[in-house]
Amino acid sequence: VLTGSVPFTVLSALGAYFAPRLILQYLQQRRMERFDDQLPDALSLIASSARAGLSLVQALEAAALKMTPPASEEFGLFLKEYQHGTPIERVLVNARERLRRPNFSIVTTALIVNRDKGGNLIEVVDKISSSLREITRLEKKIKTETASVRFSAKLMALMPLTIGIIFYFIEPSSMELLFTDFVGSIILFLVVVLNVVAMVIIQRIVTVDI
Repeated sequence: VLTGSVPFTVLSALGAYFAPRLILQYLQQRRMERFDDQLPDALSLIASSARAGLSLVQALEAAALKMTPPASEEFGLFLKEYQHGTPIERVLVNARERLRRPNFSIVTTALIVNRDKGGNLIEVVDKISSSLREITRLEKKIKTETASVRFSAKLMALMPLTIGIIFYFIEPSSMELLFTDFVGSIILFLVVVLNVVAMVIIQRIVTVDI
């Protein structure tokens, strides 16, 4: 209505439709990354609790009380589900399916096998904790090594917007054509799409599975 441009209206509508979902996914990813960082410390706390003679459920309760969010919140959910009558093995399976984190899947699988087959819980948890610390160290090293590439990608994505703002102050009438003229709106749409495609490609290049 404000611009009189159908392509710009469609582009704005698509942005309004996808933006909340993308923001939610970003916040979820950040939360799960913090949970992954806390997981080795949580396992060390569980192992210490087991050495003190506590059961697995009591060790999980200690982790829920002593860890900070989001780990404390996730372990708190485990305990609430257990307190409502769900067996601890089922609680771990449900948590694995809900969180879908590779590191946490290793932990839950090991704990379920230990409960089913028996064995030294303390030794199992300690070994997993050490392995996860090494995985975390490698992941942080990869992020450090690829930081310059990721920064360049963000700079490249912001460059069209920056240039557009500069040109708007230099020649406003020409820049307004991107929003009011049909061809200009098509060009604006292509710029946005190509930038998104470039960001996705770069993200795939710098993402390394460990």
